[in-house]
Amino acid sequence: MEYDDIIKESYDFADEIYNKKDLKNSFVSRHYQRGKAKIAKTIIKDENNPYGKEKGTYLSIELENIDDSDDYDNYKKVLSSHLASLIKSNIIKKKPFILVVGLGNEDYAPDALGPRVIKKMNATSHLMSFKDLEVKTKVACLIPGVMALTGLESASIIQSVIKEFNIDLVIAIDSLASRNLSRLNKVIQITDTGIAPGGGVNNYRRALNKKELDVPVIALGVATVVSSTAILYQALQKLRDEMSIDYDKEVLKDIFSSFGQDLVLTTKEIDQRIEILTSLIADSLNMTLNPSLYR
Repeated sequence: MEYDDIIKESYDFADEIYNKKDLKNSFVSRHYQRGKAKIAKTIIKDENNPYGKEKGTYLSIELENIDDSDDYDNYKKVLSSHLASLIKSNIIKKKPFILVVGLGNEDYAPDALGPRVIKKMNATSHLMSFKDLEVKTKVACLIPGVMALTGLESASIIQSVIKEFNIDLVIAIDSLASRNLSRLNKVIQITDTGIAPGGGVNNYRRALNKKELDVPVIALGVATVVSSTAILYQALQKLRDEMSIDYDKEVLKDIFSSFGQDLVLTTKEIDQRIEILTSLIADSLNMTLNPSLYR
């Protein structure tokens, strides 16, 4: 008996797909390393797949120590390189107009990644007329807020901006949910499939992807929360694998249902981690989009 047959929890990271033998044909996964950055590349091959993931490419970059300046620079270069590759494969304009969107609630640290990255970005759409500045990419930035404050779906706000300003590509930044406690604040995912805000915590909002917005969407996020059921799931797996303890399927169903899906947890040092992670992501984006203006 597999616990994955019982727990129906959502998660945002494609490389956390459970590796069942009968489902292997639906995805391809490989691992490699760039300096100290460990990278997992997952390709979902089928549109209709059992994982609830969009068809496309997902890159997970694991960060061991972003407090060290040398490691920080390595991660920044690795992140920038992969971002540049995804952008190049999605647009062909010499000077594209890119909208960088920070999703989430800035007042709640585990959900503040997107808005805080935006505040560290170099917007350049208003600088195009300055001939003494070497602007490679026209960049606009947006913090659409959360529905509880605006009464509007983020996707609707973003779609309006795209139409008004003829945006060529959207880069959406958001906090993500992992099903592995050890990955919190340590793994960045980049994908060309877009994102479904709130999907990892079962609070689904209108998706941000090419189908919905009519332009390519690159999504970038960091694992900042994990659900209580995922922690329980890990503990039970450990008991099963290391101590040969297993449970009746009906008993497990009762255990998981009693935990519900509403409790999500984060780390006590989340504020400090978010500050460093937002700087890393903003630096990587600024270096990628307009290297001559990056300082």
